[in-house]
Amino acid sequence: MPHPCRDRLIRFLDVAGRRVGAGPEVVAATATAAKAARVQQQQLVEVTQSFADEWNVKGKIYYKYIGKITNNCTSSTLTNVTLVVHNLQGATSVWGLEKLPGNPKGNIYTLPHWMPSLKPNQSIKFAYVNLARHGQAKFFLLSYKLQQSA
Repeated sequence: MPHPCRDRLIRFLDVAGRRVGAGPEVVAATATAAKAARVQQQQLVEVTQSFADEWNVKGKIYYKYIGKITNNCTSSTLTNVTLVVHNLQGATSVWGLEKLPGNPKGNIYTLPHWMPSLKPNQSIKFAYVNLARHGQAKFFLLSYKLQQSA
């Protein structure tokens, strides 16, 4: 029997709510508004971000963003989550996530050791600072595993 969440889509939204990236499971299918609404309801993993703060240090403007990763599957725990981050400039880390050891570019993150999985409908928040001229970083789901919840 196929896993109930296996064929669901993954959604990544920017600050304005526009889709900015997608993992390998995302299919290009939003032909009608009804179909788009149905796809939106079936998201397995949702990564959202919002603008939180800004400040100026010696003429450089920095923006702080708050993000959230949510497991929208009602029957499975999400484990072994890895995300690749692009366009992260001027920041040394993403708070609330951990850099995956051994990745040369340093742009692959995983859930923190204190929360290695997301139960059904559970979320985790993260934050980062980026130079204003680079805007918002882009988070892409690289891999994950689903475990049927008891």
